[in-house]
Amino acid sequence: MVTANGRTSDGWAEMIERMMGLGMEASDEDLQTVHAYLTREFPPRRAN
Repeated sequence: MVTANGRTSDGWAEMIERMMGLGMEASDEDLQTVHAYLTREFPPRRAN
């Protein structure tokens, strides 16, 4: 469900911050990699 509608780069950054607030742990390098992947592979979907 998280990827269904996609998000902007800022939206993914907010989601990652929220996940970290819930206890997710990762290095800064890993967080940058995850952010880049999500932004590239799951951009906002356009309405038809």
